[in-house]
Amino acid sequence: MSHEKRKDWLFLLWFALAVTLIGVLLIPSRSGNADDVWYRLAGSDAGRYIGLAQGDPTAYPWGGRWLVPRVASLADGASVGALQALNYLFLSLAVAAITYLAADYALSASAMVGAWAFSATGVALLVLFQNPFLVDSAGLFVFALIGIAYRRENYWALAALAVLGVTIKEVVIGFLLLLLLRRRWRELTIACVLSAGLLYYGVVSSAPGSALLPEFSVGLVVKFAFGLGAAWLLAAIAVLQISRGRKVVARQDLQYFSLTIVLSVAVLPLATDTSRLLVFALPAVVPLCAMALSESGKVRIAVGVMFAIPAVVSVIPSRFTYSLRPQPFEQLESWYSANTELIAVSALLALIGAVVACWPAILGLTNRHQVDARS
Repeated sequence: MSHEKRKDWLFLLWFALAVTLIGVLLIPSRSGNADDVWYRLAGSDAGRYIGLAQGDPTAYPWGGRWLVPRVASLADGASVGALQALNYLFLSLAVAAITYLAADYALSASAMVGAWAFSATGVALLVLFQNPFLVDSAGLFVFALIGIAYRRENYWALAALAVLGVTIKEVVIGFLLLLLLRRRWRELTIACVLSAGLLYYGVVSSAPGSALLPEFSVGLVVKFAFGLGAAWLLAAIAVLQISRGRKVVARQDLQYFSLTIVLSVAVLPLATDTSRLLVFALPAVVPLCAMALSESGKVRIAVGVMFAIPAVVSVIPSRFTYSLRPQPFEQLESWYSANTELIAVSALLALIGAVVACWPAILGLTNRHQVDARS
């Protein structure tokens, strides 16, 4: 391995560890043993995965996501701690993989750091740190690896990841559409048969019962809106750049980005807590965000991020904001209703910061529009 490549890999490793450490220190997490003062464990998905790791019968779809809890169950007498450790391990790996994807497009460390900072202004990242007994971080890692495999045109790896992924998050089977779009019939056929078999095994091995769709409420809309964050504005600007020919991105990359966002929304009917809804879109949003910031200098990005910091510690309930209002909240709706003004102002500042950070890209789109109008 060359010296430059070694430096790149070390950067990815340390950056992923730094993001994980900051998240752990900033966001209070649930307890695996008793009701926590911040979020209660009873009746949550975390309790179901803990039960699955301990060998308890679990209803579908949780029972069908058996791979990570089963690995945790190998630690006799310490399955709860093993499940938490696996979550943080997969979280670090997912951050590294998404950063690697972004590096392929942005080629700028400051743009990648800015992309993650603006992504943290949405509530989607909350679930990875606040509830370390889920399988979402492993699912996010699979999403990112599929993006890397598709970009490298390694279709056998993509097929294998999709098959493995259905034992972590069943919605991963949707990525087989990428094989259909590329007309990779052999890989598609084998992956479809194996995925269907694993999905069937997950259903029949689960306890009787099924998940109920969450009832519609204002809280769902609120959490969806704050799940977006300022990074989605930057992602939209990057898509406009690509559509107007200002960014050279292969059509298959756009196929992966679009499908990733669609599948992240498709998780909604299978999630009882919609704060996690858009976390699976990060393998698309972070690279697109980095592309929008790649034309900006370090100082401009730093100024924009400074505007976003209040949203990072308020939209996602942090230890700092919790100390200002020390009472337990079972749901995010309670946090939003108790801190509406603070969160609204913080979210607005984050959007202003995003505009400041990517102003050269916006200016370029405006100039291109004027040139097109004259011609």
